[in-house]
Amino acid sequence: KFERMLRPIVDKVAHVFNMKHLYQLVILQHQLTFIQLNINLWTAYLYSGTGRLLNQEEQATVMIHTMPNIWPEDVKIMMIEKRVTTAKNTNEISHNYCLNYVQQTLREFQENITRYQNELDKKQTNVDVTYWTPAITQAMENFVEQQGIKAHRLRIEGKLLLIKHEYKDRCLELAFQNENPNEYQMGTFRNLIQAKFDKEKAICEVALLKQRLLYRCLPETIANIQLPAPTSLASIQNEKTRQRLMNRHEKIVERTKSDMIHVYVIVAETQMNEYTMKFDTDMAQMEQDQRTALDDKQFNEPMLNIIKQRLQNIDERFRCLHQLKLHFFRANSEDQELDLIHHRSIDMLSNTSTKNSCAPTLIQDAIHYLSKKELAFLHRGFN
Repeated sequence: KFERMLRPIVDKVAHVFNMKHLYQLVILQHQLTFIQLNINLWTAYLYSGTGRLLNQEEQATVMIHTMPNIWPEDVKIMMIEKRVTTAKNTNEISHNYCLNYVQQTLREFQENITRYQNELDKKQTNVDVTYWTPAITQAMENFVEQQGIKAHRLRIEGKLLLIKHEYKDRCLELAFQNENPNEYQMGTFRNLIQAKFDKEKAICEVALLKQRLLYRCLPETIANIQLPAPTSLASIQNEKTRQRLMNRHEKIVERTKSDMIHVYVIVAETQMNEYTMKFDTDMAQMEQDQRTALDDKQFNEPMLNIIKQRLQNIDERFRCLHQLKLHFFRANSEDQELDLIHHRSIDMLSNTSTKNSCAPTLIQDAIHYLSKKELAFLHRGFN
């Protein structure tokens, strides 16, 4: 595959390149890129655990003066799984244990970076740079991206996104606690935040399920559906008849998968509507309490600002996750360009309307393989 991609490009150069040598360069570039992405992730772990994750502008939005040390749960879970600690519960792992583990991991990554970079530099000295063209460099970089780096980068971006949003969420909760809320206020705050989280998560899941249909990127449980063909089918002598029946069987399997994803969408939409109704009810109750309830049920202005910021953080979290998932679907869709969707309707994910559905432009502007009936199903609720 590597030679098929690069051969037409190097053949245009008046020099004979050793393809095996070029492939070794690509492998080293792949390893360097992969490790650097991991360093980015573990650096974020370190910054979260040492209170350095947010810049000054972001710090102003979390309404707390001293940035706390918050180690992501992923770090603690890895420590337990790899038995670098005797703790059985993540709450039992101290700050210093987390700090030492993350710093040691980063040192190991950096040692590997140095080793691979030295190998790459050494091998590059054997290349005649006189004949090295930008087209060759670009082709090698493209090959590296195609061999799992693109997907790994998206996964890392998703984790970085979650680290930052979870850190902000924790800071805002600490800020709320600093206002000395009573039991009712604390319970209302947490219930409202959970209701908002459930609502936005459900909206995002509905939109992504519909995108899966467009990009033929089905959930594994559906993609792996198998309907065994009759065992005697392969023994039919008439080739045309055998092929016709095999095609019919294949269409039945595909239709079954399509029907199942429709069921998934309906279930997800039903749950989305239930979560939306619960959040709207809880929000209306809180607003009514602010107007009519006794003082012990009312929130002061700083509390209200914290709640508002916390809700906005949830909106931003799922909007960004939705966009990352779309990038992943496009990157992994077969025979399609990466930029197939107009993004003007992405903001539907934060729409406060009670009418929630996948944005119509996400469907009508995409290249797809859907029937008119399937498109009509996806467009329900747009008018």
